[in-house]
Amino acid sequence: MLTACGVDVPAKGKHGACPICGGTDRFHFIDDNHHGDWHCRQCDQPNHGDGLDLVARAKGITILTAAKQVADVLAIPFPEPKPVKEQPRTVKPIAERIAELVAKSIRGESPYLARKGLQCPNQRLLQNSLLLVTQTLDGTITGAQTIKPNGEKRLVSGTQKKGSFILASEIIGTPDTIIITEGYATALTVSQLHHDGTVLSAIDESNLLNVAELVRTQWPESKIILAADNDWHKQGEKDKSGKLKKNVGKIAADKLTELL
Repeated sequence: MLTACGVDVPAKGKHGACPICGGTDRFHFIDDNHHGDWHCRQCDQPNHGDGLDLVARAKGITILTAAKQVADVLAIPFPEPKPVKEQPRTVKPIAERIAELVAKSIRGESPYLARKGLQCPNQRLLQNSLLLVTQTLDGTITGAQTIKPNGEKRLVSGTQKKGSFILASEIIGTPDTIIITEGYATALTVSQLHHDGTVLSAIDESNLLNVAELVRTQWPESKIILAADNDWHKQGEKDKSGKLKKNVGKIAADKLTELL
């Protein structure tokens, strides 16, 4: 069998050249139990083994590859390793993940808001970034937005933005007036100036209509004020990509006024 695998050995019980390191009589082919047992006086440790070890070391291959070669010689079907079943990832519900982030947060003053002149010492912070929980009108937690000190905004993975908002003031009963802004900083500013209304941040201008429609459905008699950003620019001014700038906030507010 060893010869069929390309490994030359002396007769059983005899000495001869080592298939691994050469020489003339350093190798002893023992094979007492028909397992191809061998011993070599000059091989690096381990300097002994069975026939499978000998095939692997003589040919410079792995034990698994040697086993396949032996199986081919003996015409024995070699079992293919069973594929490891990938365990399905268990994704925690978004509300549970946000609760864990909230538990890790601390209360303090946001550098981002401070740069905008807003003194709000009781904000929820996570690694110095604002952690703003998003929700729906029935109080369901839908995710969160983080805002770094440099103003970089990001939604936590899995956050449902459409129809969700960030509370800037508490909702009590049926509000007489609901003010909807784009970003959270604007919502805080408005809430400090307008103490009688409920203020919601729609996260960005693309979500203004979604939130406004849900508010109108929930409270058809309430007054809705859209405090969209006035993205003013000079006529003919272009953005970084070379396109003419648009007053996106005003366009969105005008469109919402028509629809509502």
